[in-house]
Amino acid sequence: MRSLQSLEDSYRQKRYDRYDSGNMNIRHLLGHRVANRIMVMLIKVQRLIKRQKLIIINDRHRITDRPTIFAPTHIGGVDAEMVFEAVQKPAWFMVADSREMYRSFSGAMLDFNGAICFDSDHKKDRFIAKERVKELMRKGQNVIAFPEGAYNISPNQLVMHLYTGTAEIAISTGADIVPIALVRDGRNYYVNIGKIIDARKYSLEQKHELTELLREALASMVWEILEQLPVTKRGDIASDYYENVFLEEMFADNGNYTYTVEDVRNTMFRPKSITEPDEVYSFMHKLQPKKENAFLLRNST
Repeated sequence: MRSLQSLEDSYRQKRYDRYDSGNMNIRHLLGHRVANRIMVMLIKVQRLIKRQKLIIINDRHRITDRPTIFAPTHIGGVDAEMVFEAVQKPAWFMVADSREMYRSFSGAMLDFNGAICFDSDHKKDRFIAKERVKELMRKGQNVIAFPEGAYNISPNQLVMHLYTGTAEIAISTGADIVPIALVRDGRNYYVNIGKIIDARKYSLEQKHELTELLREALASMVWEILEQLPVTKRGDIASDYYENVFLEEMFADNGNYTYTVEDVRNTMFRPKSITEPDEVYSFMHKLQPKKENAFLLRNST
């Protein structure tokens, strides 16, 4: 049996060869709507079997005659399945780091529905995926894409920094962007679907501005969900909650998927103009305590 790495390399090369030969044809357009309904039905059955609850607290978007990019926050678990069930509208799916999707039942289901696979750490593959999605948009199709590009493993950021691809595709094709905020509380998945963001008001030179607008909308919508959840006292949170509860739940429903925290760190978007706290304080891990540097370890008052 071929290794996952071998399959990943092979499928990526097929995508390169197809693009280089000028073959950008999209299959499954005619049967996509029926396939999507069947897949969403199976997703709902699976959710009920697992006793997971989907709670939609708001749905502010209105249907237009334009194609739509559904842009959810990425919280791990079965967030993709929850989005498919929540939007109630046929949509293709952008699958990053899709190595477990090759020759698997989950991959077959996504291919049956319609998926654009790519490896997020390969620039050319990301570019090809964007071009294929643009072609879908021009044909009137809808797409689900996670603009964060990786699970949000931050202990304090409501929404991580976003890749500009969602904004770029929407501007290039005149598609609508629908922000979707998700929050998980045990087996409960809370979904907040926001108002349409009309990308036609922006030029490609303004894609960063549109991306920040999308991030602000998502953060506000996440906060709307959190305000409805029970308040937890800081003293009731265990000191190891982040490592042994938060992260464990995030990856718990991945099945045989080998996506790890390290993969997340390698694929998340890091703006060059922003230095993260972990980078600023990375020297602390190498610091040898002694009298001369004791002031660095002293608690501020």
